[in-house]
Amino acid sequence: MPIFLTVTGDRTSAPQDSSTLTLQEMVKQPRFAVVIQSALFLQALVVTAIFCQQSAMAATLLKEGSAAGTPPPPRDCNLFLIRSSPLFNNTRDVSLVAWAALIRSKWAGPPSKAMVTAAASSRDASAGIAFFEACAAAKLTDVASDAANRLTLPALALKKGESPALFRYLCNMLSVPATVPNDMLVLTLEDRAEGGVEMLRWMLDEKRLDVNWVVDFGYPAAEAARMPSRDRAEWEMSLSNCEYERRATALHVAAMYGNVEAVRFLLSRGADAEAVTGAGASALRLARRGRHAEVMQVLEQHGASL
Repeated sequence: MPIFLTVTGDRTSAPQDSSTLTLQEMVKQPRFAVVIQSALFLQALVVTAIFCQQSAMAATLLKEGSAAGTPPPPRDCNLFLIRSSPLFNNTRDVSLVAWAALIRSKWAGPPSKAMVTAAASSRDASAGIAFFEACAAAKLTDVASDAANRLTLPALALKKGESPALFRYLCNMLSVPATVPNDMLVLTLEDRAEGGVEMLRWMLDEKRLDVNWVVDFGYPAAEAARMPSRDRAEWEMSLSNCEYERRATALHVAAMYGNVEAVRFLLSRGADAEAVTGAGASALRLARRGRHAEVMQVLEQHGASL
């Protein structure tokens, strides 16, 4: 008798007998062991789990398929290998957890550069580490062989991550020193409307960075002077439209993006609420421009002024 399964949250229903089973219960059913021996049926279940945003379920299905000896789908039917497939190298709909399971099960080919970049930029350190470990175990790609990766991947982990775990892992994997420049305290807060506090705490406590470090976002004057006139004009125009006008602290960046958690933390660690950017804007003024009322309230409680 055929079995029909519908993925709903963390439970899977079998309509023909109106029973509802957890995935762990379902994989123990004798019928299920037979069903997943079909690579194409298993692929249908995996894809359904992925599009229901159930990455852990997709990973469990792949693990059970491997344990049952189910081979990957034929290459011309494998939705993760067909270049015209919407799932090919897709890191938007297919999570890193799912990609790690696909790679371990030999359902996926060598990851693209974009996929490696997405893994290094993951805010979930465990997902990023699982992805790189799966790539290493499957010997699909040697990330460390690319000299550019030794510079860019740890920097991405610092700038985008929530914790230093992925940064440490990448430094070890790539055999590079775990050096953190002072600028990173500021850069890690760009484009963050929330979070980043664990990374900031690690940078201040373990790496002893300066909480009031000022980053110059522009080119050094000598380098700017060597730029072609058109490039220099475009650069100067971009600076004139920049809220920072080159110079800013971590508190300025957090206030500008409305990251109230980071603002509170930085103030608790001695950030100067009265410091101004190269354009003469205080953190309070930047928060007001962005209409971040809660950030403004926190800054005013610490004596900040416009």
